[in-house]
Amino acid sequence: MSTLTPHGTAWLRAGMARGAELAYPHALAERLVRTELGVAPLALAWELVRLAEPSAADPLGAITLVLSLLDACSRGATAIELGDGATLLARAEELGLDVGERRALTDAIARGIAAIAPIVGARGDARPLVLDEGRLAFARHVALEDRLAHALAERSQRVVMSSPALEAAIASAGTIETPDGPMPLAPEQRDALRAAVLSTQIVIAGGPGTGKTSIVAAIVRALTGGEAPVVSPSSVALAAPTGKAADRIFTSLSASLRGDTALLDRLPRAETVHRLLGYRPRDASFTFHSGNPLPQRLVIVDEASMLDLALAERLVGALAPDARLVLLGDPDQLPSVDPGAVLADLVSESGRAIVPAARLNVGHRADVRDAAGAEVRRVAAAMREGALVASSIASVENVDDAATHASGVARFFRPPDRVALLRALPHALRARPRARARTVRSREGRRPRPPRALPRDARRGTRAHRDAHRRPLERRRVERRARSARRGGG
Repeated sequence: MSTLTPHGTAWLRAGMARGAELAYPHALAERLVRTELGVAPLALAWELVRLAEPSAADPLGAITLVLSLLDACSRGATAIELGDGATLLARAEELGLDVGERRALTDAIARGIAAIAPIVGARGDARPLVLDEGRLAFARHVALEDRLAHALAERSQRVVMSSPALEAAIASAGTIETPDGPMPLAPEQRDALRAAVLSTQIVIAGGPGTGKTSIVAAIVRALTGGEAPVVSPSSVALAAPTGKAADRIFTSLSASLRGDTALLDRLPRAETVHRLLGYRPRDASFTFHSGNPLPQRLVIVDEASMLDLALAERLVGALAPDARLVLLGDPDQLPSVDPGAVLADLVSESGRAIVPAARLNVGHRADVRDAAGAEVRRVAAAMREGALVASSIASVENVDDAATHASGVARFFRPPDRVALLRALPHALRARPRARARTVRSREGRRPRPPRALPRDARRGTRAHRDAHRRPLERRRVERRARSARRGGG
């Protein structure tokens, strides 16, 4: 390999002797190109194994072992269990590894760190990989986990004492305003409100329609209202991992606070977590961190299941010591793209030992007084638990009637009635060809020319077509929110 490459330059500067060139597994690369993993992780695994200088007897096993770790990271995990070889081999077969490559992986798992000993160490060692209690992980992810756990544990030591003023604020915030008049929170919602007000950090987990937004409105009222407000409305931060989620939480919160215009006018708009932390793309740094904490004293993050490990560590590390943190989300959906399932780990038993968690299980979008609504709840709960159940909901002839009791939730049918099932599916799921105009670039400036006129049937997908279909969707969405507010959902 040429010394002009970054890897070769490092060896040259270190004055180290280069060994024999490690053969690149081109056959495996050709198979990985056709998978969801791609070939880039294989190239990185090959580079790492070259640093380890393994014996010529089993370089392929070392490559496949590191590749398994990179594959797990691409699917949200931060480590692999070397003791669970059956799962690793099953995943290797899914990726298209042949018999010889899987045998090499089996041997590497049996040998443990012996195959890649020069690049594996314990916590704190200057090695790219860490082996801890049978778990193989990248040192960066281990360091992020340690810093996040330390920050959360340190924050949990701060105790919020109850007082008559706080109790009065909790009691007054336990009633939400709906179009039908004041409505008290459900018992589990009141428990979550009390735990949030009397804690420096809390996780509120629940599925769609369980009233998370109503609790957010109640928390904001309790901490910013009363004779002695705990925080100022201007020091409240509403955030979410994505811009769309941030707009959604602010819209829902505005609807819940419609009767309190004075408070709503003083609340800042929701923003992404990156914008809240002052992310600078030029050097991939953040304005706010442990040395320059956030000025906000109440930080509420919606869709926290999309928080990856690195972003969660940045967020918690940037909080002021007296700031409160509220994480909202559903650990059963919308996982993070990068490694780390922070919300799911915090909701687990070990996570609740550090951060208190309130789990909302009662939905408010389906009317339990109706048989169909109760059945939708039962099927949804079974699907959330991973069970496949038979539904007793009868077939319907009208698509609109199918979603009446479930407020937009898809109806379930018995397997023999496939015709009714297809008729009740949302129209968006039906296959409709969408004509797209090709971008023609000129030879001079390579600027796109305007597309040619399309036939009438091929105009689907244009802005005018989307706007024409978006208006009735927005109208239905407003109607669903109104029904949800009348039933006490959020």
